[in-house]
Amino acid sequence: MNKTLLCHFYNEEYLLPFFVKHHLEIFDRGVFINYNSTDNSVDIIREYCPDEKQWLIIDTKEPEFDAERLDREVESFERRIPGWKMCLNVTEFLIGDIDTLCDQHSEQFFVKSIPMIDIEENIGKDISINKPIYEQRSHGIINVDVNKPDQIYINRSPRSMHQINVTYPTGRHYWNQETVDKAAILWYGYSPFNETLLKRKTQISNKVSKRDKKLNLGFQHHFNNSELGQKHKNYLPYIEDLTHEINRLL
Repeated sequence: MNKTLLCHFYNEEYLLPFFVKHHLEIFDRGVFINYNSTDNSVDIIREYCPDEKQWLIIDTKEPEFDAERLDREVESFERRIPGWKMCLNVTEFLIGDIDTLCDQHSEQFFVKSIPMIDIEENIGKDISINKPIYEQRSHGIINVDVNKPDQIYINRSPRSMHQINVTYPTGRHYWNQETVDKAAILWYGYSPFNETLLKRKTQISNKVSKRDKKLNLGFQHHFNNSELGQKHKNYLPYIEDLTHEINRLL
């Protein structure tokens, strides 16, 4: 079966090698939408994906980050692609028995997201490209209590894998959907929690559209280093080692 990865990116040279190497094992082809990157992101994709016919890099037509217009742009590419497709951020790593799940579903299924968060002893430390990211960072929050205010944002929403045309909800976030048990997305939003990740998380703030700012969309892009550090500190009591769950799905 034909499975296509879609991903939009802006200056993602830190995690892109991990992201691309991992998903080459899952997807048959890919569409990378470049939001005017100024670092080595494009070169990294080409290094790992030399087949330019199967792994496309396309420059966005959007001058700024606007959640609704970004979603519409992704949809426009998806409509030209047959078979199964999923759109992921560079911080999201899909694991699980994807081929079996595609065989079992006719049109669409939803995959839960697991927030990955560094334990204190890993704060500030780097990771090696010689190992998969989940072998180096395996802690996160899998059982979220939405009644605890500190955990509200970390309750990452599921993503869709589909072979039909969809109209995405804002940010491609699907809430209150039943998810499959044989797959998950490891979201490295707070791991590796170091200076490089902080720079990545704060670089978008001046590129968010006025419309999104007015609607308070993409609010997570406007946290400064101190605020991100405090949020990470708030999550620490709820972190657990997820190695068993990750290994179950690999």
